[in-house]
Amino acid sequence: MRLLDALPPLAERYYSLASSAKEHPGRMRICFSVVSYRTKTADGGSRVRKGLCSSMLADKGEELVASGGWVKTTVRIYRRRPTGNELRLPKSLATPIIMVGPGTGVAPFISFLYERRAAAKAQGAGAAARLGPAHLFFGCQHRVGDFLFDKELVRLQEDGSLTQLHTAFSRDAMDTAASGEWRNVRLNVNYVQDLFYMSAPEIARLITKEGAHLYICGDGRAMAADVHRELVATLQNECGFASAVEADTLLSGLATEGRYTREIWY
Repeated sequence: MRLLDALPPLAERYYSLASSAKEHPGRMRICFSVVSYRTKTADGGSRVRKGLCSSMLADKGEELVASGGWVKTTVRIYRRRPTGNELRLPKSLATPIIMVGPGTGVAPFISFLYERRAAAKAQGAGAAARLGPAHLFFGCQHRVGDFLFDKELVRLQEDGSLTQLHTAFSRDAMDTAASGEWRNVRLNVNYVQDLFYMSAPEIARLITKEGAHLYICGDGRAMAADVHRELVATLQNECGFASAVEADTLLSGLATEGRYTREIWY
């Protein structure tokens, strides 16, 4: 019992919804990666370890699918109390939004796009035409097998709910033999932040001239910092700032205004 008393309680798991109550009444969708890895054992072998929550959800999902929907399975969930730091859509549908969500970080932005579309429909004819620009930057390892919500995103772009989908597939390099790192320099490996330079003028214009809201969701160990660094470089180059400090100060100001928010995990 002393050992159990010393162990910390399991932390709760938070998942952003990948659905809109307006578009998907009575349903909630979440998106997660199943954690599975190997660790070495004392005898020199290895053992597969799995994430507790992600594996539990995956097992329940497999049971449901295998039964054709006949097996009744339940998962206890609760709504997290708002902290004030959540990703929130602007009040006006006309406000541009720039979303960066590689991997499962795309989940809240799927809900954003559906929520805006439903809100526009509710306002009547012509409202969809007044939707502000919506840019989504998505990245994963492979287009085939890893591209989450690919068909839905194509349809959202076709109906005008999504202005432009920017994608990066880090392991689908033209020359995989020449991809990797050399002296801490990344070669021929494209990540989501590498897409900014192709749309730099538009990103800078939307942020500085059109009042765009900027969102980042996903890995906080590397991605979020890399994206921030590229945003600083983009604003410095496009806006003519004398130094990166000025561009970083601009982003800090946006964060204070609630126009630059991040949902990241480690």
